[in-house]
Amino acid sequence: MNAQYGYLAGPSDAMKQEIGQVVINHALCDQGLYGLFAAISGLKESQSVVVTRSLKLKAGALLDLLIAFRRSNESLIYPALLSRIDSCVADYRKLSNARNVIVHWHWGLSPEGEESATATNFLSMNHGNAAGTQLFTLQALKSISLGLFHVNTLMMTIAALSAPDVPSFVKEKALESFDDTYERVKEALLGLPDLPDEELT
Repeated sequence: MNAQYGYLAGPSDAMKQEIGQVVINHALCDQGLYGLFAAISGLKESQSVVVTRSLKLKAGALLDLLIAFRRSNESLIYPALLSRIDSCVADYRKLSNARNVIVHWHWGLSPEGEESATATNFLSMNHGNAAGTQLFTLQALKSISLGLFHVNTLMMTIAALSAPDVPSFVKEKALESFDDTYERVKEALLGLPDLPDEELT
């Protein structure tokens, strides 16, 4: 098609790119959820596979099952890992809700020269729900996608540290190192200036 033709739909190119990253990072969390479930359930690897496949568990159901095992096996889980599991669950739910808005709501155009746009729950607005509109910025989208990446990597880290043969001092040092690395990554990624749209094409 000739370059002079096209159409405008949705936010800026930079925001569209970050929306895609939110989708990718949320899907990656399935691996972390499964790994954490397998680690704290006490089931053998083969049994974990049978449970998830036979029940055809999706992320929401797997999360509920994970929470149930966390409660029943609380006395068997290293205390520092318990608090991390709880924070993972809370963050995953919050970020999943944000992801659902980003993916399913109707996006308006970005104002010229701005990296922001409004997402609207069209059907909800038609029923008089004033909360059916949210304003997003590029920086907010980056924060959500990075948050999902953090949750996934933390879940996989907790799963690895849950092995009974990992000494307590190793667990503590690994968590400390994880936190330090994440803070450095967050500062580097969220502190970078946004690229103009033309540099993304």
